[in-house]
Amino acid sequence: MRVSLLSKTFLPSTGDVESSSTMLARMWLQAGHEVVVVTAVPGPETDEGARVVRQWSPASLAGAARWAHVSVSNGYSRGAVIAAQLMGKRIAILHQG
Repeated sequence: MRVSLLSKTFLPSTGDVESSSTMLARMWLQAGHEVVVVTAVPGPETDEGARVVRQWSPASLAGAARWAHVSVSNGYSRGAVIAAQLMGKRIAILHQG
């Protein structure tokens, strides 16, 4: 399955959302899924096999949603929700707090 993880924060930043996003991406990869992460945080373009798009824009969010079978927003993002809806895809929203 192709999974897009839409998380405004990600490695190399540190914190709760960054840690949970990293854990999710790596678990999905270990389960044999393809993963693309879209984030606003600069850094490397891959993370242990996941492709990381480091541009938080309508175009990158829509591209990831279009590619994926399922999109997951780690933290609520109107941009991520709108991008998934415009691509006709469902989106799961995770929230820590």
